[in-house]
Amino acid sequence: YPWSVPANDATVDCAHANYIGCGFLPKPVGVLSAGDGRWGHSDLAGSEWEWSVDWYATPLPFASLTDGANLTPGTGRSFRGGSFGDGASGILTSARKADQKISAHHPGIGIRCARTP
Repeated sequence: YPWSVPANDATVDCAHANYIGCGFLPKPVGVLSAGDGRWGHSDLAGSEWEWSVDWYATPLPFASLTDGANLTPGTGRSFRGGSFGDGASGILTSARKADQKISAHHPGIGIRCARTP
């Protein structure tokens, strides 16, 4: 989980992330501060699956990644992070799915915003 710093702090509950059992709706940005990452970044797991630059491949071709991303075109783009409709294991940072159309609409798929501090 993104808040697992130090490594032995792998607690997951409704104070850390919005996932199944924590209410079946997205939550406002930043309200689950127990789940903040090392540098104070919020909402990295749960609420919404996040579209990523990666193309989906199984297994993930670690040897050919560019800066950690699979840039070799495939059948669909990856999204990560889990949503309000997934269980605790579905919001792991390693959890990923794909869709053939990045224009697909679903209430549990979106983007995560970032800013320079």
